[in-house]
Amino acid sequence: MISNIFLLSTPSQLINVIEAKKYFSISADSSVAIINAYSTNLILMKELLKQEEWREIIFIEDNAERQKEHEQNLKRGNHLHAIKRVFQQTAKLNKLIEKYSEVKNLFVGYYLSLENIHIVNTVRYEKLILLDDGIATLDVNRRRKNNISFLNAWNIEFLGRVLFKKFILGYKLKHPKSAVFFTSYKIETGPNDSLVKNEYNEIMRLVGSKETSDEVYFLGQPLSEEMPKIVTEEVYFKYIEFVVEKFKLQKMVYIPHRDEDRTKLERLSKTFNISILFNDIPFELFLLKQPKLPRYLVGLITSAIPNCKAIFGDALNILAIRINRSHVINKALIPTVEETYAYFATLEDEKFRIISIH
Repeated sequence: MISNIFLLSTPSQLINVIEAKKYFSISADSSVAIINAYSTNLILMKELLKQEEWREIIFIEDNAERQKEHEQNLKRGNHLHAIKRVFQQTAKLNKLIEKYSEVKNLFVGYYLSLENIHIVNTVRYEKLILLDDGIATLDVNRRRKNNISFLNAWNIEFLGRVLFKKFILGYKLKHPKSAVFFTSYKIETGPNDSLVKNEYNEIMRLVGSKETSDEVYFLGQPLSEEMPKIVTEEVYFKYIEFVVEKFKLQKMVYIPHRDEDRTKLERLSKTFNISILFNDIPFELFLLKQPKLPRYLVGLITSAIPNCKAIFGDALNILAIRINRSHVINKALIPTVEETYAYFATLEDEKFRIISIH
């Protein structure tokens, strides 16, 4: 029996894997990574994962081009090819479930993945441990506390996937009875759940004593590109304009998210005359590798804000720009947005502030 299975989807989850392995005393030869990732994440995961740290690394899809083609078929409405691919991936998934039918610890990086939750409800384990997945952790906790069904979807597209996988493919899509949140977030779990605080002790050892530069880092996000969209591009630019004006006497560097549109970034650079610094690894690791920390780190609703607060503490000044609820396009996302800022408010101190624009 393999003691530990890790269900992973994004490079940022690997930071929490480092901490979890240390905290729960998990060796390389007793752990298996199962990767189910979007094409852009898949490329990075293959670069960052080190074989010597795992007994086995398994990719549900190991070819980034094939995965990208599948994603494009979904976007274009080419459902015949997409459905055929889903059946193929499900067959591979079921073989893995049969192979690893009993484990000691089941670690989940992305709880709201339909594939992951199906595995959680099928494999037998002693303990289910939910790794931090950014601010999605707050939404997961809210859904578990209130027993919000997976049929309660953000949009019709997601609901369609839920219905298809539940009633056609037989996915078991329900909340498991209990779980352990391994998280840096200060959350109040439901009665059947528990919390283990992730203190980032392993990562913090890499911080050391860093000097501070005169730069302001703005963390970009695909808020006007991804579906469901949160704000329009026009509104997003207004938030950027506010930050640029606030720090007009200092050098501002824009760190784009890998899913941001390149054309948008070109317009942003020309409009505000700011530098664009591309980065392919999780921002927290990127910042650890920099010789100096920025004077300010600024962002909107990105999970890097609380993560960096936990890792860098008083060594970093952080500003979170509040998204006005009237600017949120998809009204179903308003509770998530507001809950996120409510959580940010619990972290406020001299080094971390939330700012509203009018």
